[in-house]
Amino acid sequence: MVEKPVFHNKQEIDLWKKLSSRSWRSDEQLTEFLDSVLSRQGAVGSAVLVGCIDAAVARKLPNRKDIMVKLAAKSRPNDSLPSLTAASALIDMGEYDDADSLVTKVRGRNIPFQCCVRAKLDLARGDNDSARKNLTRARCSDTSFPMFYELMEKIDPAGGWMHRRNIELVANGREPIPFGDVAGDSMPKALFSIYADWFGGRRE
Repeated sequence: MVEKPVFHNKQEIDLWKKLSSRSWRSDEQLTEFLDSVLSRQGAVGSAVLVGCIDAAVARKLPNRKDIMVKLAAKSRPNDSLPSLTAASALIDMGEYDDADSLVTKVRGRNIPFQCCVRAKLDLARGDNDSARKNLTRARCSDTSFPMFYELMEKIDPAGGWMHRRNIELVANGREPIPFGDVAGDSMPKALFSIYADWFGGRRE
């Protein structure tokens, strides 16, 4: 089941509908919309901010770094998702210090995502040992969190981590995530086939 975002007022619903339409004819049109979000009084809901960050990244806006940092700052006190989403995108851009600053401000909220973003930053800086420690924390908090497996795949490509991820997903009643064909046989691949058959109803 896909979780639907929770909105606090009609204005946020309207913003979400605009974001969902993805009808940006130009960078200028999107920038104007993002400016309208940033100019709103008070905090803005997590779903809207994440949607804005994703839109800025998808369009590769020239000033997206500053926009993402400002959008993250519009979060409500208990909303860590915008900051972590922005931090992950900043890492992809090579903006490690800005990403570090955003992650550091997030404390005790959304542990799997926070630890994975921290691990992603560690990997970008070449610190695989620290990345592993953060990923261990992420997995202890949520064994089915997909980003953990994506990052472990980078550290240990031969570990069958995409199959391990899908084992956890089907075991938790969720749909497996498709990925590229993997040649050859492996224990995780064989184990996933067993889990997929079992939870798919074929229990001979």
